[in-house]
Amino acid sequence: MNLYLVSRYGAGIFLDELNPDLETTKDSNLLVRAKTFGRAGELAHDFLAAYISSFEHLQDELKTSRMLCDYIVQIGTDAENPTEEVIHGPFLSHAIIRGKHAGEIAKGINPFKSWTYDRAAGTWRKVRHS
Repeated sequence: MNLYLVSRYGAGIFLDELNPDLETTKDSNLLVRAKTFGRAGELAHDFLAAYISSFEHLQDELKTSRMLCDYIVQIGTDAENPTEEVIHGPFLSHAIIRGKHAGEIAKGINPFKSWTYDRAAGTWRKVRHS
């Protein structure tokens, strides 16, 4: 099994009258265990769809969006557990992986397998490694 960080850009999905001052520059993230990046996207979408089903101001997007996620990064593997599932989240953080690879990313080098969702085409597109 692979481990993925699946992100929805912006924290707007979690904004409501109870959290009017929530920082919107961060992204909504889920840690997902799945066989493929596509399956990770499906699991994250289903999780977010269930999570936001009670948010009245997001009902239109929920009805029209094929995918509620924007970005997937493969961050590792889990050889011990064969269960596909959302392991952790949602949590708010920047979707860009930081740490020892931050310098590479700042130079436009992406050391991770990653994909972005093309809403117009309704498909995932692999991010090119530089």
